[in-house]
Amino acid sequence: MSAIEWLEVLALGVVPAVLASLGLHWWRPGWSRTRKTLIAAAIVPGAIVALCAFVFFNAAMSSAESCGVDACGMAIGAAMYVAFAAGIAFLLGWACAYGLLRLMDRR
Repeated sequence: MSAIEWLEVLALGVVPAVLASLGLHWWRPGWSRTRKTLIAAAIVPGAIVALCAFVFFNAAMSSAESCGVDACGMAIGAAMYVAFAAGIAFLLGWACAYGLLRLMDRR
């Protein structure tokens, strides 16, 4: 992955996770910090993984005539690559959201 792609992963994983964890922090103050951050960090990567699973299974179940010259293999590879990047985005988003809420609760 190039540096721009890693910045996109960081932006897709961290920014929504931090904003959602702040919203959950004020909306559900009784929830634990871990619960708030795991839910907040899973929103965007969860949707990305669901779309990747659709592409993966659609390409895996298609016939050889409809694939052409390894088009289905490239779609499967791209879906696995993007799902892995979404997993990294989840971990980065969770870590940043957890750190932010921990700093906010320290006061």
